Amino acid sequence: MAHRLVPFRFTQVEREDLKSSGTESSRYGSFLAQQQSWDAGIQGIILVIGSTNNLNSFIAQEVDQLAPDASSRVELTFTRGVTRAALDTHSVILTSGFDAGGVGYLGCSNRGFHHRIPLVGVGGSGLTTWPGDTKSSAQGELKRLQPDHTHYVLLDGRLDDLAIRKFRFDLVNALKPQQNSMLPQVAFVLNGTQEELKEVLLCVHGGIPVVIISGTGGIADQIARRLKTPDINETGTEIDALVLEVVQKGAKALEVIELRDIEGAVIRDLVKVLFSGAVGASEIPTRLVNKKKHLETLSSRCTGSACVVM
Repeated sequence: MAHRLVPFRFTQVEREDLKSSGTESSRYGSFLAQQQSWDAGIQGIILVIGSTNNLNSFIAQEVDQLAPDASSRVELTFTRGVTRAALDTHSVILTSGFDAGGVGYLGCSNRGFHHRIPLVGVGGSGLTTWPGDTKSSAQGELKRLQPDHTHYVLLDGRLDDLAIRKFRFDLVNALKPQQNSMLPQVAFVLNGTQEELKEVLLCVHGGIPVVIISGTGGIADQIARRLKTPDINETGTEIDALVLEVVQKGAKALEVIELRDIEGAVIRDLVKVLFSGAVGASEIPTRLVNKKKHLETLSSRCTGSACVVM
């Protein structure tokens, strides 16, 4: 299968074919880790998991269920939260690469930071097109790439969605500075469908801490609800079974933040605590100790530079 790594350098697009057999994520991980433009090197990995549909559409449709400032808080989650955290911790961010949902906010935020954050989209080439393109394929409307990513890994179009998500997860493991080392990692989940739920399950099985942004709908809210009331009877659908598995397997790796409680510093400080391995409230800004006790919970599970699931 032929895969391509497409580095974006602001307005100039440069394509490079990586001649390898199969889906060798280690080859891509090595290439990305050696990028000279990343001054301090990669010191952490942030995954953003969410629906590839337009999150603004969801907010508009569910206005009665969300706070009036929901849209601005979702944007804040990325602009002053995830993106700022990545910049401060010298982390790479991995996404679907599509210009939709939370990834769209993330790209716009990276533009505001002059593309200083390594923002890598991993997707299939079969339903992918360049920013601004409106073409369709035999399989349906092509999804546009978000133009403010610094890199894309475009996989063979014959791969199905789950295979692409598994590759993204494998890429996380390949992005490490040296053999047998591990970078601190965290995943953020907003909205999402059953396909994103499978990626959350990969994170749980892989020991990656997962932060659920409740109040954004989709599987994010379903996981949050199940965590609060684990004994509730669901309808027994496949998605219910997957949610239950996520909660049971990753109870100590999951943390929920309500969208209404989001402020940029909360996300930023949460990532810093996770990635620094700090333990105890003394490492957390005083103004957050009482209001955001999940920071203490998460920090207590960090040892050294890596967070582990106990």
